[in-house]
Amino acid sequence: MPQQPLIDIGTVTSDQDTDAFYKVFAQALFFSEAEGSVWVDREGRDLIRVARIDGVIVGGWTAQPMGMFFGGRRIPLAGVRAVGVSAAHRSVGVAGTMMREAVDEAHRNNIPLAALYPATQPVYRKAGFELAGAHIQYRVPTMGIDLRERSLTVREVTVQDHPAMRELYLRQATSCNGNLDRNEWYWRRVLDPPPWFTKATGFLVEREGVLEGYVVFTQKSGASFHDNTIEVIDLVVQTSATARRIWSLFADHRSVAASVQFWGAPADPMLALLREQYTTTTRRIDWMLRIVNVTQVLEARGYMPGMSNELHLDITGDWIESNNGRFVLHVEGGKGKVEKGGSGSLKLDIRALAPLFSGYFTPEALKLMGKLEGDDSSLAIAAAMFAGSAPWMPDMF
Repeated sequence: MPQQPLIDIGTVTSDQDTDAFYKVFAQALFFSEAEGSVWVDREGRDLIRVARIDGVIVGGWTAQPMGMFFGGRRIPLAGVRAVGVSAAHRSVGVAGTMMREAVDEAHRNNIPLAALYPATQPVYRKAGFELAGAHIQYRVPTMGIDLRERSLTVREVTVQDHPAMRELYLRQATSCNGNLDRNEWYWRRVLDPPPWFTKATGFLVEREGVLEGYVVFTQKSGASFHDNTIEVIDLVVQTSATARRIWSLFADHRSVAASVQFWGAPADPMLALLREQYTTTTRRIDWMLRIVNVTQVLEARGYMPGMSNELHLDITGDWIESNNGRFVLHVEGGKGKVEKGGSGSLKLDIRALAPLFSGYFTPEALKLMGKLEGDDSSLAIAAAMFAGSAPWMPDMF
């Protein structure tokens, strides 16, 4: 096993640094090197962090500042992405060192959550991340869409519609555990896609001039009609009539597109409106979550309004010492308050706290997996506290 070299973490300080970072990123993640300057400008040069060995950039990442909703409340989030390590410097601790620093930086900046999409899970689990929510793509054959809703108006999106679309998205995202409070970087990906993305088209659904939903999608051509697909980038619906109208819009493409694909919830209400279960799952990659600050994150989350109870936690395994030890979570009126101490009747490590917090795994499932210890009463309290809709996200970062 190779000896771990001295790895320095820092920022980019010159155009040569950004070029070196992007070259590593492009090679590691199969990205085009031709788009480097555009990618860096859109990503934000100040967000780039790099790893150096003997002064040479061998890896890096960015962390987009966003928010994530749980229990109807926004929690500040570091969206870790663009993680890449030079092929010549893998398996010597570069990625692990980078992820430890990513977590530490979030902690220093009072960002209590970090999330990412893993290309491989072990390195992120060592940094305290764990699977905590779903990202699922469904495919529906257009010939199998039986809805023909025409009562609502459909028109193409204009630039002037963007503020209303953002507001409508936020209203929907607030009610979905795990959905993002998108930052400007992400909204630009949706509304002004970069040149390496396929050009998208957007349609609004209105009732008497009032926006009730929208869809943004691309039309991907295949070798034949059977391979032509409508691929949804963004979808927001506020009423069942809106959902049916969007399904009808998809069905109107049945002569030129064989299927429509969209990112949805594990139990998605859009699919429940269809008469038959012709749906297939074409892709699923679950995202990982890291609890960066135990006290802040438990107090920032929303809880069931009628709940009045307390949960005694004993958390271990974090290099951030303030996250270890016994905590009492008091929940009253939909809000949580944390204090140190208590009996510690529910025992788990920092990594297992992430799927418990998000609702991805129940306490009973975590206990079955050997990730949690506790008596029946503590498990029941935890299950009630973190109950809610299954965590999911339509966005990829």
